[in-house]
Amino acid sequence: MLQNLIQEFVHTQFTLRPQLYQRCGFEARYLFNFGEYCDPRHQLPISIVIWRLPPAEQLKQATHPQNDIITYILKGQYRQDNSISENQSFKEGDAVQYICGNGNSYHRDSNNSQDVSEILQIFIQNIEVQRDTCQQLYKHNQIIRNDKYYEMCILQGESLIDNANFTFLIVLNLDEALLNIDDKVSIRKYECQYFNTLTKIKISGNKYIVIKLL
Repeated sequence: MLQNLIQEFVHTQFTLRPQLYQRCGFEARYLFNFGEYCDPRHQLPISIVIWRLPPAEQLKQATHPQNDIITYILKGQYRQDNSISENQSFKEGDAVQYICGNGNSYHRDSNNSQDVSEILQIFIQNIEVQRDTCQQLYKHNQIIRNDKYYEMCILQGESLIDNANFTFLIVLNLDEALLNIDDKVSIRKYECQYFNTLTKIKISGNKYIVIKLL
């Protein structure tokens, strides 16, 4: 019986569709849990939010102590002010990792252009960090990691992903075209598939993010 339970755990996978909300007056799509939005069926130490920001608009200043925040600019331009640096501007295709330490950490996000911007923000719990430690810029195909908690990468085309040494694998489609996983599952734009599996997974798509959680 125990062996059957282990096999069931190893091969479990779920497809999540983003929930559309109005938050802070802006359109946002949520996956997993964020703020008052909670999905009790899928409790992972991660939150994923896709913001749609009108021109020259700004989100309220927020604090997320003991979290790593990875912001990826899907469309347009973006500015972030935080407890490490002010008035940092980024463009479509940039990804920024910001590690929040204590309750004095803050970040403030805004669209500093005359066009609509879309940004993807990923929040991953980091219970050991005590202070703001870094802000780092990444490009396509670069691995963003925290050795104790996660590893993630923005990819294009076909990939063979090995999830050895990690507990969960999350795949998020960022393109209008369907993303195919193991030639068995197809997910639409902003849908995600997550697994607790120890096997290799083949992925094919135009643009997507792969996140491995310890």
